[in-house]
Amino acid sequence: MKITDDELSSHVMQGIALTILAFTICAAFASTRASGLSTKAVLAQNAETDAWSYYQAKSIKLNLNKLFLDELETNEKADGDRAKQKMQEARERIERYEKEIAGIEERAREYRTERDEIQKRRDDYVFALNFLQIGILFASVAAIFKRKLFWYVGGVIGGSACSSFCS
Repeated sequence: MKITDDELSSHVMQGIALTILAFTICAAFASTRASGLSTKAVLAQNAETDAWSYYQAKSIKLNLNKLFLDELETNEKADGDRAKQKMQEARERIERYEKEIAGIEERAREYRTERDEIQKRRDDYVFALNFLQIGILFASVAAIFKRKLFWYVGGVIGGSACSSFCS
């Protein structure tokens, strides 16, 4: 359905222009939000990596203490009070490291969950941004080729993208 010069009122062109303006504003918002969420996802990934590195360090200390305790327990010469004191200290460190490792592992998994949730939200904004760009494209084509159908199609596509992150 081609718009004739008589039909091509300034109201229709204003409507197309306002549609493009609204979608552009929404696209800018979606782009900014997606970018911010990308940064948050990277920070959460870094926190997770740091937590796993800390976990590994504590795990190494734990295993070294287990080896030390095992060596003391199997050493025939380790019968004295000093050896018993060292074995008790090693047992206490082992117990402490086992508790610390459990907490560190839990935190690392929480960071991973947070990162995954952030990435999901970011992906939603990127998806909406793509549809907004398609809506802008259709509205622009409507103005260029003077066809209302393109404006309607662009309005539906872009409008659904706006509603997806406005709700």
